[in-house]
Amino acid sequence: MTRICAYLMILITLAALSTPAFAQPRTDDTLVTHILANVIVTPPNVIECDILVKNLSDSWRLWANGTFSIAVSGANLLKASINIDSTALPREDDRPAPALQRRNGYTLQTRLNAERSQIALAVIGPDDAARCVALKQGDSLLVARLRITLAES
Repeated sequence: MTRICAYLMILITLAALSTPAFAQPRTDDTLVTHILANVIVTPPNVIECDILVKNLSDSWRLWANGTFSIAVSGANLLKASINIDSTALPREDDRPAPALQRRNGYTLQTRLNAERSQIALAVIGPDDAARCVALKQGDSLLVARLRITLAES
């Protein structure tokens, strides 16, 4: 009897190890698309654009986090500045938070990589799903409007 139990445990273990496991169901469809829209270049040194996300699936409805990378060709990003308007997102309080306090809104962070002519925008959402922005399938959300001011044209 002991030998049968041992063989059975080995078979169960091998079956569990050979089955792929996923935190979410795998799908081959596109769930979301990111859109760069309303790009306006104001000579000599200002670029404005909107960053949107569009929900293409009914498998999710709350949007929390995103990382966006924008390549800017023909512009010198050295000493450039970025202003962000993200009024569509409930913002995290700008005051410093005590350690271990939950995030109640969205925080946006930008990075400029002048060497690669790239701008990165990270959007960090709230810790509580109830505070995330709901986005039905087919709907778009304006994440941010960027205004990039270049030091040189």
